[in-house]
Amino acid sequence: MPIVFVHGVNNRVGDGYQESLEARNGFIREIVAPALRLKSEDLVIFNPYWGEFAVNFAWNMASLPNRSLKFESFGSENDITENRIMNHLFELGIDDKNIKLSEFTKNHFQEVVDVAFSEAMVKVDNEEDAKELAKTYVEVSKYIESNPKPLWLEKAVDDNLIDTLIYEASEFSVESFGGIQISESIKEGFSRIKDSIPDIVSGILGKVKREKINSSLTRFTGDAFVYFNSRGDKQFPGKIINAVINDLEKAFIKKSDSDKLIVIAHSFGGEIIYDILTYYRPDIEIDYLVTVGSQVGLFEEMKLFKNSDIGIKHKSNVAKVTKPVNIKKWINVFDHNDVVSYLTEPIFSDVIDFEYDTGYGTLSAHGGYFSRPSFYKRLADRLIKD
Repeated sequence: MPIVFVHGVNNRVGDGYQESLEARNGFIREIVAPALRLKSEDLVIFNPYWGEFAVNFAWNMASLPNRSLKFESFGSENDITENRIMNHLFELGIDDKNIKLSEFTKNHFQEVVDVAFSEAMVKVDNEEDAKELAKTYVEVSKYIESNPKPLWLEKAVDDNLIDTLIYEASEFSVESFGGIQISESIKEGFSRIKDSIPDIVSGILGKVKREKINSSLTRFTGDAFVYFNSRGDKQFPGKIINAVINDLEKAFIKKSDSDKLIVIAHSFGGEIIYDILTYYRPDIEIDYLVTVGSQVGLFEEMKLFKNSDIGIKHKSNVAKVTKPVNIKKWINVFDHNDVVSYLTEPIFSDVIDFEYDTGYGTLSAHGGYFSRPSFYKRLADRLIKD
């Protein structure tokens, strides 16, 4: 059974792309494949890469304001205030800057463990390790579901929380899972969460965030402009379109009559796949489209797709765009903290929007969906239901 994952903007080889791909593939195989009643090795995953054809900056984004350079001030203002810091902590659920993470975990057990596994995923650079980490996550999640407030958690301290959790979960599980290497990476992930609390309170993160957000949004805009400027037409599709179509065709050919073809499109990958399925290759039929952190609804509101009909709009005779007939099922996932994720349900008929809390702030939410192990579990649950 084939799955096609279409990445979004800001993806470049050599910038952590391959490591993210391997980790994502591992979690899809170990958590999503069983939901499709498949062995992990029987799932075929295609990852068309179109980043090489996206934007290149002639001065390497030298136009971005850089705090390492000195400029004459055009006035003065308080760059960051204690009130803003405390508001950020409140959003994280931390109302005391001196709180111990083990205390916070007592009321947010699953959420903190999920973040620890997310941090562990950062170190994964091959699919086999990702699969082992995913297996560990599944078993630990089963343990937490059965023991949401275990007695040992009341006595846990920061230094022994993960060790105790791994021991208790392994005793609970009938299967052997995870090795010491996996356990150590989870422990390191937990430490990174613990260590981040003083950094948040210190007040220095606001300045760093601004530059990272600027860089991310600049490349986002650049990739979008390049796509729309060079996507071509049916007779001569652009390089980005061709890169995705090539893998989509391979997956379509690979699909048997009893198989389902599933496409997961992140961010601007949603716009690309929508253009392909409605204009370039409407002959390709997919069984399940999952758009994640995408802007398909926004771009249809602006009528920027090749097949957009300017006559279909709010308060017109036809108030919604009909879901393409070659997409059997379409769901859209967004996070309120992801400022570039948009709804589809108000724009398209027969499409369902689902909210997912990545647990990240505005800086990291957009890329955070596939770094959260719980995302794969919920995706698997949704595929089972449908």
